[in-house]
Amino acid sequence: MPYADIIHHPRPISTRYFPISMEKRAVQFNPFAALSGYEALATETARLTTAKTNLGEDEKEHLNTIMQQLLRLSPHPHVSVEYFVQDSHKDGGSYHILSGTIKRVDTTFKKLIFSDKTELDLDSIRSISSPLLPKDILYE
Repeated sequence: MPYADIIHHPRPISTRYFPISMEKRAVQFNPFAALSGYEALATETARLTTAKTNLGEDEKEHLNTIMQQLLRLSPHPHVSVEYFVQDSHKDGGSYHILSGTIKRVDTTFKKLIFSDKTELDLDSIRSISSPLLPKDILYE
């Protein structure tokens, strides 16, 4: 039988090191992230973005007609606007919908300004709808 000569001896106790508590000993088994930041990078890479759709001249003219009709019907119409927001980290972005009351249209800086001081670039707008407009003008 191997180790028969030492099997009944007491366990040696170090005079140099003190015994470690079970809690401190368990620390050595904590998880270790060898690739720190990898999880965030993988999440960012997996996040999808949408390319901005460029409107044709007919579609831009149609949006312009809708804006003129709205401003003729009411000086401060309530609208829902679908607009593009450029992503700050990746190519592309996403489309958002904003509902609110238009305060004014700034033709100098090409901005649509809402009553809550939100400003949208006119070039980022994809569609405009309003309960004030007849359905036939929205879907020409």
